[in-house]
Amino acid sequence: MTIKLFGAILIVLSSWGIGLTIVTAHRKKVSSLNDLLTAIRYMKSELRYRCTPLPALCKASAGASHGYISGFLQLLSDELEAQVCPDTKLCAIQALTHIKEIPNPTAAMIMTLADTLGMFDLSGQLDGLDMLETQIEQALHQLTQQQDVRLRSYQTLSLCAGAALVILLI
Repeated sequence: MTIKLFGAILIVLSSWGIGLTIVTAHRKKVSSLNDLLTAIRYMKSELRYRCTPLPALCKASAGASHGYISGFLQLLSDELEAQVCPDTKLCAIQALTHIKEIPNPTAAMIMTLADTLGMFDLSGQLDGLDMLETQIEQALHQLTQQQDVRLRSYQTLSLCAGAALVILLI
């Protein structure tokens, strides 16, 4: 009897853990998009008022942002300074291979950023950053719309699925 009870507790805790993993992944997406948005706003200011060269721009933006985005921008700055790859996009791909934890929506936005940086004149880069800022804000709005209710539902559903599984097995 105690083995069944122990197994039931493990099943419920495991399914609840899966729900927590889903919630954590969602929060990680929102956090990384917010960090990228901060970095882009900083880049726009730097470009608009100082016309900072691209490697220095990435390094300064890394200092202004947090988390994975800061690490990515530091790696991108290093790649650009080393000039191993002839293109900003290739440097961004190389830097992304070193940081696997960046969520997919953020990685897609980073690739759009890499298409913009260093490819156009100042006004073209600023226009590209404005467009990217709008895309990130829209993605953030979609992710955060009724976020609390959705995340609570994920946790509750995972807990209920574990309880249902226990009931079926006992």
